[in-house]
Amino acid sequence: MKLGLTRRLEKALKEAGIPYTIYDKTVANPTTVNVREALELYHKEGCDAIIGFGGGSSMDCANAILLPLVLREYGSCIDKKLHRLAIAAGLADKNTPDHEAAELFIRAIEEMKERFGIVNIVKEIQETDIPKLAHYADKEANPLYPVPKLMDASELEKFYYMLMSLTSKENTSEAEK
Repeated sequence: MKLGLTRRLEKALKEAGIPYTIYDKTVANPTTVNVREALELYHKEGCDAIIGFGGGSSMDCANAILLPLVLREYGSCIDKKLHRLAIAAGLADKNTPDHEAAELFIRAIEEMKERFGIVNIVKEIQETDIPKLAHYADKEANPLYPVPKLMDASELEKFYYMLMSLTSKENTSEAEK
């Protein structure tokens, strides 16, 4: 905030007549306290959307909800890596099949989200906004990022549906988690 990095964004929102609230307490290596505070502010101010501005910690805070969904979407191409993480976390051993160890690791993340009160549903997402949200997420992606699978805007749309209420199309069973 002190550097004025959000000035252009704030000006554009103001000119468009869009009210906004800024959460500026995210720290390096954000904590669950950051996520909770930001969520409380979101609800208190009656916000309709979240704009993760910057990078690193701000984006980490915004991504907290999505991790298990994205890991599942990557499918078997990350099973070996998740197996190694499951071993390091004490959830599996080297004899556990890769897919089983990967699932144990993802479930452990989901349980941790539940313990910390990190939501699975963001009911404020509007279906009409999904194509634009997915478009911008696709634009943000960098083909040089070390990800196991690049996704385009149409593939990214499904994550927004997963984050919508239980009535969202074809993702009801996933959203119930």
